[in-house]
Amino acid sequence: MSGSLLGGGGGGLGLKMPEIDFFGAKSKGEKICFVVHFGPATTTQKGESTPYTRMTAYTIRKRLEELVSGLPSQAKFNVTAFWAGHCNPFAERMLQATSAHKDLLRQWMAPVNPVESSTETYGSSFGKFGGLLAKTPWPQKIDKNIPSFGPAWYYNYVSPRSDEVKYFGEPVPKDATIHWARGVFWALVTQRPDTIYVLTTNYLPSEEGHPQQFTDAYKKICEDIYDVQGLKRPTVNVVVLTNAGANSRGALKTLERFGPLIKASKGKGSVIEDISDFMNKEERRRLESFAPKE
Repeated sequence: MSGSLLGGGGGGLGLKMPEIDFFGAKSKGEKICFVVHFGPATTTQKGESTPYTRMTAYTIRKRLEELVSGLPSQAKFNVTAFWAGHCNPFAERMLQATSAHKDLLRQWMAPVNPVESSTETYGSSFGKFGGLLAKTPWPQKIDKNIPSFGPAWYYNYVSPRSDEVKYFGEPVPKDATIHWARGVFWALVTQRPDTIYVLTTNYLPSEEGHPQQFTDAYKKICEDIYDVQGLKRPTVNVVVLTNAGANSRGALKTLERFGPLIKASKGKGSVIEDISDFMNKEERRRLESFAPKE
């Protein structure tokens, strides 16, 4: 694992908070948003979904669960799952890190990407539910008749066109806020965190100019919202997961694309070279039991 490959300094905090180590990206914060890729890239290998490949998403979920469980009660947190054009937050607003709210997060994440009970995962075809989700405005909650392989309830965030125009300018770049970018935009505009963690496998959209375009939008959002309200500008800390069966060169190149945003926000970056490095003994045993037979 490579940790803190990119980064800068941080600002002072009103409370003494412990350092948070999210898969090698380390930062401190009182109000923390996690933007986490739970889509097919975390559950498949070469297009095939098996218990072995789904252990990756399971491990991400369990380490996130443990990290939030360890937050002090004075902290606030929120989480969003994302993939492609979907941004599905845990809660409408930041929640105090109480035992009840930590338990609620566990309940929300528990059904996501089952290892053995189903081959369907978050990012599988939603069927009719997809149409319902697309029509559901933020922050309306859906908690009935939802897929069994995703979160226990859904919110659907789509960045408002007016906000995209405001912060990206016209014409708005194609796919300015999809994939991880939609999750970060959601966090910046609606949650007001001081720390954002992103876990992804790739950089979308693929347009060459997007890293700087999003960085410029980040600065405008900070000027418009954070500076005016006297809030600390949030750090954006990025973790790139190496795809199963691949070497880490591609992930390192992906992390480099995040460089402008990480630098502008004084965040950190890291690469997960092998997800099994973050598994406990029992999880490694399960992974080995699922390994393809040669």
